[in-house]
Amino acid sequence: MKHLIKLIALATIAVFALAACSAFVFTTSDLKSKTLTYYVNMMSQSANGHDYSVLTFDSTGAAGTFTIYTYAWYYPTVSAYNTGDYTGKEWFQISGAQGTFTYNADSGAVSMSVTKEYYPTAAANEIGTSGYYDAYDWQTLDAIASLALGTTVTGVTMKQDSVVKITADNVNYIYAAGTTVDTWVNTSSSVQTYVVAGTTYSMSIDGTATFTIPSDGSTLTRADTYEMTMSGSSTASENEDQTYNYVVNKSFIVGKDDPANATFSDVWKKGNTVTFMADKTSYTDKYWTSTDPLPSAPTIGADGTGETFGDTDSYYYVNNNVGTATFTFINNGTYMLYAGDLDFAGRHVKPFFAKK
Repeated sequence: MKHLIKLIALATIAVFALAACSAFVFTTSDLKSKTLTYYVNMMSQSANGHDYSVLTFDSTGAAGTFTIYTYAWYYPTVSAYNTGDYTGKEWFQISGAQGTFTYNADSGAVSMSVTKEYYPTAAANEIGTSGYYDAYDWQTLDAIASLALGTTVTGVTMKQDSVVKITADNVNYIYAAGTTVDTWVNTSSSVQTYVVAGTTYSMSIDGTATFTIPSDGSTLTRADTYEMTMSGSSTASENEDQTYNYVVNKSFIVGKDDPANATFSDVWKKGNTVTFMADKTSYTDKYWTSTDPLPSAPTIGADGTGETFGDTDSYYYVNNNVGTATFTFINNGTYMLYAGDLDFAGRHVKPFFAKK
């Protein structure tokens, strides 16, 4: 069952995403009967300017439907592929997701449920043309899982909960002021369930992203953790922790001059957008499972790295090589937004293309 679980995990919800700078945060009243269209992955190296997402709110402004479209530049047909002529390639949709959501504009709590995905059909898989334009269609999650497993699967559900702010330009994850001093935390969770031969299987993923910015602004740390739990005929779990440590060389207010003789507390305050220019001093990646415990910490070699391994999949990796990084945060007092993890952006753009 692990194969199906991972397939569903990879095909799952494209998250209501991360961050950039917008002065206009929508209220519930603003969102009533409103349709918003955003480009996707605008700050990702894989951004293509074609992928987009449409959010359609109902008359309450607190719920609605979403559709996510993902495109690729490839040969649209087998015959076009057989010519070997790159001019026969074109952009066409290769994946996507549809579903419903609820949104609390005050707290930022959003809950998304996927109902369909854009996926290769059974006929396309059977004749080996699953990579071409005509191979894809909107299908239910039950149909996709049944096709992947080769048996009847029912009751497939996908749900994800996050905390965000929807603005005129973007959809932003909220990093709330943490219970620990100087920390800013975003949490998310997702659950997928399905039934095979009378047995109910489930997979849950709980994730936390934490930035630590001390009062003197001299360092910065980002820590990402997740735990995935799978249950059915048996229960198993996977865990991963990634930590990035930085020394801050310079921090400054974006869009205006810093106050004269400014201290970090003058710069890092509510209402300011602040950029941090830093050197990465270390990176740690730890992965372990319920059956393969985390191995001991590695010895760092002459190249600045080290890695140890468990019995099967687990590992402990450290890289102490220096690298540079830039972070921009918007300080809103009780929460901050991070401009480096942008997924949806575009000030209610209207896509200039559409095929199928």
